[in-house]
Amino acid sequence: MQVLFLFIRLSKDDSDEILVTCNFMGIEGMHRSLTTYYSDNFWAKYSYLFVVLYYLVSLMFIAAGLMKIYDTTGLMKALQQVAFLNNQLIVIVATMLPLLELGLGVGLLLRYKPAVTLGLASGLLLAFLIFSLYGFFRGFSGDCGCFGDFVKNRFGWGMIARNFLLVYATGYLWMRELHLQSRPN
Repeated sequence: MQVLFLFIRLSKDDSDEILVTCNFMGIEGMHRSLTTYYSDNFWAKYSYLFVVLYYLVSLMFIAAGLMKIYDTTGLMKALQQVAFLNNQLIVIVATMLPLLELGLGVGLLLRYKPAVTLGLASGLLLAFLIFSLYGFFRGFSGDCGCFGDFVKNRFGWGMIARNFLLVYATGYLWMRELHLQSRPN
């Protein structure tokens, strides 16, 4: 079985160019490095990607939060399969998680402290990715309750891939927002 590791490093040199280094390393020790320079105009040129992703993520959080508020049974069933959660903690998580998602979605939509909000959203999505991996490898059955009972999501590779892409997207948005905030006015 071949495993591929990808490491991406962003750095800035003296000429105001962004250095992007991608390192690919496989199990057999295969190592390749690809280095590309982008000027700051590159980031401005692709700002439409940032805007579209940003608002899609915010709307996704709002939709997921509202659907869970409307119907928490799917989420509670998924949480009941976790051995170390007692009923009181399940009720607390099932009550607070939709409010947190809704708050993050509205915060993103209104651009309230976007760097902090994106960091929290990335952390929450990372927790979802870990939960989907845990559920998949522990053999959880049924729906995860990610979007209430409106959208059926089973624990599997599809859920893991979706959560990985969401973590990657919010990580990109977060890093981009931090980059924009670090630039002089």
